Amino acid sequence: MGIREDIASLTKISGEDGTIAIGSVTVAYHCDKFNTRIIKGFEDTLGFEKARQLVHDTAESTAYDSLASFIASKTQDMSPKDALGVAFDLFKVLGYGCYQLLEDNGKGGKVKGSPVYTAEGWLENETKWNWEARKEPVCHVESGLIAAVWEIVNNLPKGSVRVNETACRAQGNPECMFEVEVK
Repeated sequence: MGIREDIASLTKISGEDGTIAIGSVTVAYHCDKFNTRIIKGFEDTLGFEKARQLVHDTAESTAYDSLASFIASKTQDMSPKDALGVAFDLFKVLGYGCYQLLEDNGKGGKVKGSPVYTAEGWLENETKWNWEARKEPVCHVESGLIAAVWEIVNNLPKGSVRVNETACRAQGNPECMFEVEVK
């Protein structure tokens, strides 16, 4: 057996919390620690709101372009609520974290995330690098991901949904909460 096969046999992707482990060691909530350093650099340079918008828009556009045909093909006969469930299951497999639709009122809704990979990475880096505690939410990538899948499953054009993170684990909250609004 080669190294790829060895690693593959030891790799576990959790469908429960979206983590990826090799053997007994959790190695990723996707690219959590790396991405939080990039986000911190953007925020330090551009300020919170411009950095949030840049990261959100980039994540939304990339996710929309790369996932639209796959999600549409897997959810074509489903309600938007069920299709979001499929998209959120895909996020778990990709290591983005664990999401749950709490509300869909036709013009938006609410999504809970726990764990969310950016918040988890921030908390680890905060301790490791002695960063200041967050005053604002940090899950800009996830806001963009949620916007993209909301648009896809509701047959909306890219850029037609705004997602605002209202609570974040990186701020000391028990979970991350997102409000979705169709523009």
